Amino acid sequence: MLGTAYQLGLIPVSLEAMKQGIRGTIRADFKKNMRAFNLGRKLVTNPELFAERKPPRTLARTVREKAMFLNMRRVGKRRALKPERPTRDAKLRLRDTRLARTYKHLVYTTLRACRELDKETMRDIAIRIYDLIQWGGVRYAQKYVKRVRRAFLADRHEYGFAATGAVALNLAKLMLIKDEFYVAHLLTSFEKRRRDRQRYNVNPANRDRIRYSRTFHPRFFGQAIDVTLPHWSLYVIRELRFLRHVMPWYHRRDRRLLSWYLRLVDDFAHDDEVEYRRYVEMLECVDAVNGYREYRYPKIEAARSRADQLRRTMRAAATATRAATY
Repeated sequence: MLGTAYQLGLIPVSLEAMKQGIRGTIRADFKKNMRAFNLGRKLVTNPELFAERKPPRTLARTVREKAMFLNMRRVGKRRALKPERPTRDAKLRLRDTRLARTYKHLVYTTLRACRELDKETMRDIAIRIYDLIQWGGVRYAQKYVKRVRRAFLADRHEYGFAATGAVALNLAKLMLIKDEFYVAHLLTSFEKRRRDRQRYNVNPANRDRIRYSRTFHPRFFGQAIDVTLPHWSLYVIRELRFLRHVMPWYHRRDRRLLSWYLRLVDDFAHDDEVEYRRYVEMLECVDAVNGYREYRYPKIEAARSRADQLRRTMRAAATATRAATY
């Protein structure tokens, strides 16, 4: 701590004075204390030397992990987490459920069709497919996959597949509407509990437990109120996601924005690099649409206005090009 404070400039003395002070104060083990002092200084100048370096998560590992989480929905946590190879005290892990196999098939067929994408984009697509299955099922994820493959077929390698990357991220962002049902799912998922145990150093073997207190702020007739619910009620709320299909007013603006963006992706086409860059900008215009409703809705109008302006510019340029040709 002394070396860190000195390197940060919190101790206004020279280095020689610090050494003499350490030597005069702590005569025994002077070299050991000086190494500790220099280690604190190095912690400030080279913090990357003390950071934990985790191996990069590969695409195959990500898909296996997400398939394991889908297995938990069907067969439970204990049976899904059995080791793949049998040992003396463990049995062979069960085969993947139908949902997990469908997820793997959807991911690998999509990435095989888009094999020229970079690994980071492929991994993002695999994660988004998993999230969309959790949100609305396999058919909902297939709608996303269809548009990603459509954008890839119309894309160009010399442009770095920028349009495909924009569609892969922004379309999933619009399709994953964070409503009450999906938020309840996120707060009760095994992934959330595992992250919390790692973050707060909770070990169930030592009888450590985490207690959650959930406070929501729903709006009734335009007024926000505070509602505190027990954690078990979230398990009930997440199972009520079928109500999305019976409420016509449910997140109407978000669904309209999604329909508009789907049409934008379906109309993706370009003749030259200038038109391509403008269309990529149109596909990325919804990137700033985030936050709560009172902040998100004005951003929706701004994004659509910007996209309409770019579309008019493209049409005017195409009309001028045709007039010059004839």
